[in-house]
Amino acid sequence: MLSFSGFAQKYYLFIGTYTQKDSKGIYVYRFDAANGDVKPVGTAATDNPSYLALAPGGKFLYAVNETDGARPGGVSAFAFDKTTGQLRFLNQQKSGGDDPCYVSVDAHRKWLMVANYNGGNLSALPILTDGSPRRTYTIDPA
Repeated sequence: MLSFSGFAQKYYLFIGTYTQKDSKGIYVYRFDAANGDVKPVGTAATDNPSYLALAPGGKFLYAVNETDGARPGGVSAFAFDKTTGQLRFLNQQKSGGDDPCYVSVDAHRKWLMVANYNGGNLSALPILTDGSPRRTYTIDPA
């Protein structure tokens, strides 16, 4: 006979949305693995956060901001409170190209990497100790 024992865990879910209509941006939910319950706990307003990345350690969340070329694409930074599930806006920087579509944080939380779809390039943004990214260094393949 095989038996497993474990503790039910609760997780946060982050959902980024397009904001052309009624959506505000990023929605935070609490998921209880023991019973499958999902409850909304917070919202953060930001333009078209189509891709999100939680930094190692879970203290900061980063979102790309797609703009369909209307203005330069961006990346927004948020501090995340694990106790309340709330996001607090830190800053926004240009992504270095049009229509950012991917964001990632290195394991040491020193660099934020952003891929720009229509710009066809990659940008690296240094991260300050408070989680805020600084200006963009763009790597253009051309």
